[in-house]
Amino acid sequence: MCKYRNKIIMLRIFFLFVVCSCTLLAVGQDISGNVYDQEGAPLPFSNVMLLNARDSSFVDGTVTDTKGYFSLSTVKERSYLLQVSSIGYNTKILPIDDYNSVLDIYLLPEVQNLSGVTATAERPVIKADDRGISVDIQNSTLRDIGTANDVLGQLPFVSRDNRRLSVLGRGAPVIYLNGRQVRNLSELDQINSNTIKKITVITNPSAKYSYSAKAVINIETSRPAGEGWSGNAMAGIIAARKLSGNVAVNLNYRIDKLDIFGSAYYYQRQNLQNITSEHSITQNSVFKVDENTVKHTNRQMFRFSVGANYAFDADHSAGIRYESGLTPLNQSKYNSVFHTNQAATDAATMLQDRDNERIAHSVNAYYQGKVAPWLTMKVDMDFIHSSEKSDLSSSNKIANKQENIYTKGNRQSDMFASKAVFTSPIANSDLLYGVEVVFTGNKQLFDVQNQGQAHAVISGNNTARQRLLAAFVSYYKKIGRLSVDVGMRYEHAGFDYFVNNQLQQEQSKTYDNLSPNINLSYSDGNIRTSLGYSQHISRPSYYQLRNNTEYSSPYSYERGNPLLRPSIDNNITYSFRYRNFILNANYDIYKDFIMLLSKPYSDKILISQTENVERFDNLSIALLYSLHVGSWWKPSLELGFEKNFFAYGSPTRYYDKPVWSIKFRNGVSLWKTIYLGVDMTYNTDGHSEVDYMYGSFRTNVYLSKTFFGNRLRVTLKGDDIFGTDRYRALREIDNTRFYVDNDLDSRSIALSVSYNFNTTRSKYKGTGAGNSEKERL
Repeated sequence: MCKYRNKIIMLRIFFLFVVCSCTLLAVGQDISGNVYDQEGAPLPFSNVMLLNARDSSFVDGTVTDTKGYFSLSTVKERSYLLQVSSIGYNTKILPIDDYNSVLDIYLLPEVQNLSGVTATAERPVIKADDRGISVDIQNSTLRDIGTANDVLGQLPFVSRDNRRLSVLGRGAPVIYLNGRQVRNLSELDQINSNTIKKITVITNPSAKYSYSAKAVINIETSRPAGEGWSGNAMAGIIAARKLSGNVAVNLNYRIDKLDIFGSAYYYQRQNLQNITSEHSITQNSVFKVDENTVKHTNRQMFRFSVGANYAFDADHSAGIRYESGLTPLNQSKYNSVFHTNQAATDAATMLQDRDNERIAHSVNAYYQGKVAPWLTMKVDMDFIHSSEKSDLSSSNKIANKQENIYTKGNRQSDMFASKAVFTSPIANSDLLYGVEVVFTGNKQLFDVQNQGQAHAVISGNNTARQRLLAAFVSYYKKIGRLSVDVGMRYEHAGFDYFVNNQLQQEQSKTYDNLSPNINLSYSDGNIRTSLGYSQHISRPSYYQLRNNTEYSSPYSYERGNPLLRPSIDNNITYSFRYRNFILNANYDIYKDFIMLLSKPYSDKILISQTENVERFDNLSIALLYSLHVGSWWKPSLELGFEKNFFAYGSPTRYYDKPVWSIKFRNGVSLWKTIYLGVDMTYNTDGHSEVDYMYGSFRTNVYLSKTFFGNRLRVTLKGDDIFGTDRYRALREIDNTRFYVDNDLDSRSIALSVSYNFNTTRSKYKGTGAGNSEKERL
């Protein structure tokens, strides 16, 4: 009980901090205007203060919105001065004579002369907006770091580990590139960092996103005007214990209103890992097995896309895009030796090969247009077909007996989705609403051709079909310094599950979910704060719903669970910004949380299976401080805290030790064309779900040089240069214990070369439909 008493205390502290940080003031709109730079571009987050003309005392203040607009309340009987300032620009003071007109205010860049050196101040590149954090890439040292993947690893509150991304407290983000969802991170290796305009990390997505989107990363690239050919090419090589490489080409041809574009990408990656593990099962006696494994993975992937876009005029455009992905080789080889605490005859060796092949085809078509003065419409249609084959061959020697195990798997998926989004102006803001329909079919076959002694490895086949209908509405309104974003999403999902072509009533279900979201933001000078609530639904993947048992090793199996239910996440998020400090906090309350658990299958074998746990809570807090030293050095320090509130098992265990993290990002522009970066990350011991994760430390370095007006870039990177980043985890549930230590083969050196010409990208605006369902496939 004391554990949950601590949980209640933490919750009280969290909400007390939120209440103390939020201030509500009455606002008026008698004085309004727009703030621009010398070229007429809006200056968001500029400070606007109303002063008494007699003694310059402070009367009121606000900050401009993302479009440079502001409004203030005032008393007209008095005389006032308006002071407008923005970091990197000269402060401007002007008298207020006319309360009825909208003011247009232009600020000039601030130039300082220091001992004969002229320095122009810069605006902050990291900003807090209504739903998250935005980073101005073009005005930061990240512009020259390399690729979009390299940039993502540098973002506030974002972690990148072995090409996996996560947002603190929110899990894996949904990534959009110019509005289109990115389903494979390797696609971002084709995007040169100097073509990225801005990236926004959204920690409280609105209703227009899918139910499962707990965090969203929007990447916006520059789109300069120009006709003819444009594109980029990139090639790289990675040296770890094995050599890997990749090559990519993107081309776009524009003539008048037509864009024709295409891309090709090849990726080959090898990895050699040393893994030690041990597990024990305590029943009538204690059985313990130690395992030493060398794992060699080799993966090759091709991706090809082609499309066209036609802009009829400024208000109407349409396009179509085809993409094909082929993974002809995805091979893992295991060489394992097992030692048990029982008789020497129980010692075992294993030589195992796993081969996977996958091919996927997808088509997206869209239309966007202003069909009436009060209505803009956007329609997306998607079709996906994919198939995957997986073969396992395991040659084992157990108790001086030879056995061979062979299994084959086959999965096929089809999805059709359509989404219509409408936008109508209401009260000087936009009302966004729409509908989405998704039809999915998934078929899985698993055949055990030779079980050997693994009699518990079970063949299976199942077919799943889902029909999903969704409707959503979202409205954003700014009233002076306060902004409100509210929304609602409804989903009806009919799910049918078949085994041997027979409908399974227990697994077949219908779900109706209504999820609200609301976000309140307040800005006042250097202070910006927001508080939001949202609900998200995570449906289990189709692979998790399989009905077969698979072989991992002589002492471990893995099983699907057709009875899994969707997980519902109620999220409360809070953010606070003051000058260069940004704080972000999330509290998540999960119902039917989907968790991977391990249990005894026999007195010697552990079996892993995903299950629903009734309640799982998580608190995460991150504090970021970013510093600008001139235009050449922009370091940042990020502190993170994450804690579970969860107990499970018999006897009950508490999986609630918090994890602290420190990230130091240090980017330096040595000259205009040379960029140097050193990043360090440290995590303490603590729990992640039911796994106790041991601390890790990682240091990455980057060196980038551009030539020929930034058209050619050469980048040298060193990941985990000291080889200190390891995956070490302990899982203790009931009478079982499992420990693993994997060196990850994470230390590597990479050299890449990229060339850009006429960096115009296509005007394609297709964003996709059924995006959450795509992730389940």
